[in-house]
Amino acid sequence: MEDKEGHSISQAPLSLTEPDINWKLDDGLINAVITAAVWSVGQRPGVWSKMMTALDKGGRKTKEGTVHAFLFRAMVDRLREEFHSLDA
Repeated sequence: MEDKEGHSISQAPLSLTEPDINWKLDDGLINAVITAAVWSVGQRPGVWSKMMTALDKGGRKTKEGTVHAFLFRAMVDRLREEFHSLDA
């Protein structure tokens, strides 16, 4: 970069920081995801309970150990899948 007289001006390197991520999802969104998942496999006895067990199991597998992180990561993975399909 140069000033008005054409002298070289050095710039400090940009420092990039990772933004704080809020893993907390709205309870309404979580309930809607669970409901849609239950409906997608069919409303039979025990499906809701099994879906809750699966959600809890997925949450425990995350680094944060939460359902919120599990669903957040699922959304990120799905978005990345669509992003990468643009290059295909």
